[in-house]
Amino acid sequence: MSEAVLTLLKWCVLVLLYLFFLRVMQVTWASLRAPARRVATPTGAVPATTTTSPAARPPKTSSDHAWALEVVEGDTIAGSLHPVHDELTIGRSAGCHLTLDDTYVSQFHVRITIGGDHRPVVEDLGSTNGTYLNRQRVSSPVIANVGDRLQVGSTVFVVR
Repeated sequence: MSEAVLTLLKWCVLVLLYLFFLRVMQVTWASLRAPARRVATPTGAVPATTTTSPAARPPKTSSDHAWALEVVEGDTIAGSLHPVHDELTIGRSAGCHLTLDDTYVSQFHVRITIGGDHRPVVEDLGSTNGTYLNRQRVSSPVIANVGDRLQVGSTVFVVR
């Protein structure tokens, strides 16, 4: 092959390599920005009611199916209420039911399911910084009760 053809092929490979890296950066940038957009309108968020105090609410029984997590500490979603029907996953990934924009939260951080006795079960999904229920690190699935505090990164939820 002539030297001109080889030079042209080198330039083509170089251009393709730069286009590949540009596309990788676009996808990475989009995935980093996606959770920040979802935090403003989290899936299933309902404004918290402030007309009744927690003490005035009737206690939940094990047959009650209306479990929810209320955000009591958190930068952008404080005061929101997130119902737990069958399963609620929390993390930074856009694939989670509730996305938190927090560097201390893993992509898939914690899963809350409704157990056989109709009570919420908290399960850490191998997160780096851990999940805490009433300031105790969750290492295996744990049953939560009304009023329990669940900490995921810098966000604190109360079980309602």
